[in-house]
Amino acid sequence: RDIGVTPRNVAQLLQEASAPTEPAMLKIDIDSFDCAVLLATLRVSRPILVQVEVNSEVPYPLMFGVHFSLSFRHSLNMGKEHGWFSRGFFGCSVALAAELARPFGYEVVGQAGAHDLILMRRDVRLALWEQMPWSPILSYTAEGASKAISIRSMKSYFGTGVGVHWLVVA
Repeated sequence: RDIGVTPRNVAQLLQEASAPTEPAMLKIDIDSFDCAVLLATLRVSRPILVQVEVNSEVPYPLMFGVHFSLSFRHSLNMGKEHGWFSRGFFGCSVALAAELARPFGYEVVGQAGAHDLILMRRDVRLALWEQMPWSPILSYTAEGASKAISIRSMKSYFGTGVGVHWLVVA
């Protein structure tokens, strides 16, 4: 069955798939209304970790997100002048993703690749902090992750010679 996930059907899709209500990890990467799907998913699921694609071209602390619409068409369907290829109009910002997840008990703990934010449930993060308080992965902030993701995305502009490192903000 080929059904695209939307904020309107995510709960039904998870239920039909018999997905656990507290999975170890949730990955959202749909190159469109990622934050709308994040919000809808967190209303029905409590994963320990969430990895969500963000738009690294939107600087922190600006909040940006593509609103859900049934008429949305991914850039692959529209040509390179629309969507992701239009440089800037896709997904959501780090600040918006972090703010939407915060009321559900999630905190920024890192970033992965050029466009992904890692969130962890606060209860799990605090339990880990008690076991290993020196762990740098538990010291991220939304602003720090935003800067690290932006640095990583510069590789596509300036080539592979650009240095990329994990950024830790205590």
